[in-house]
Amino acid sequence: MAKLTVFEILTHEDGTWKIDSIFDDRERAVMKSERLGRHRRYQAVLVVEETFDEETDKVGTRTIYRSARERQQTEAEESPSPAMLEALRRQRLSGSKTPPPPEVLEALRRRRLASTRSPPKMDIVSHVLGKSILFLTITGIALGLIIILNSIF
Repeated sequence: MAKLTVFEILTHEDGTWKIDSIFDDRERAVMKSERLGRHRRYQAVLVVEETFDEETDKVGTRTIYRSARERQQTEAEESPSPAMLEALRRQRLSGSKTPPPPEVLEALRRRRLASTRSPPKMDIVSHVLGKSILFLTITGIALGLIIILNSIF
């Protein structure tokens, strides 16, 4: 089968890490984390890529973005450990260590496929035909109003 990849945005606020949001698109996750990193509310922002292999049921994680303030933190305030990441995931999944249910995986897969498909291209004939019908409709309404106004006055 395929690998399912999600990008989790983790924020560090008041000494605790929490999952802020989850994306299936890397660029969007990094853009939002850069925006969050500019706020003074968070001491640090991370984007963690989580990959779930459906064939082997293995989960892999790696950090793909660190905010500038996170890179400047002292050794006392480290990035979340793998154990902490796993605890946050368990908390997100309501205490379950199992991967997301098949419905969730299928919904993410469908959304990912929908976002990669290009929109259908409208051929030139239907485009011109649509514009012509719109023009004729507006012209007909305008002529009808002129006739009605001329008959009244």
